[in-house]
Amino acid sequence: MTHTEEKSYTLAEEVILPCTKEIVRLLFGEEAVKKIENISLSNTTVKRRVIDISSNIKDNFINEIKELPYFFIQLDESTDVSSMAQLFVLCRYIHNNKFKEEFLFSFFLETTTKAADIMEIMKQLSNDNQLQLIELLI
Repeated sequence: MTHTEEKSYTLAEEVILPCTKEIVRLLFGEEAVKKIENISLSNTTVKRRVIDISSNIKDNFINEIKELPYFFIQLDESTDVSSMAQLFVLCRYIHNNKFKEEFLFSFFLETTTKAADIMEIMKQLSNDNQLQLIELLI
């Protein structure tokens, strides 16, 4: 069998699935293992699931902070090893009497790292997610 004829495996198929099957076997038995074997772990399926889950988490988070009277953000600009400037946005707020700190977004700064450019990104973030800048304390 040549290299091109070999079946392509993902990390999930080679590492995660065997471990998961063993855990399920120990906890629930062989019948449950058969159900685990039916889960698709192709790169496309895993990618789609990650995108769906992350979108759901983002939507829940945005909806949570929309309900707040105010929230705080922290901006951090950094340049990576390829000399690409990035902006990281963290959010701090109080929800149900608990202080929370969450990663909100990251952006590549395609123009400059000037305050005016960063403010434009923040305005776009606000518009895209229907966040009121009046509730935003920088």
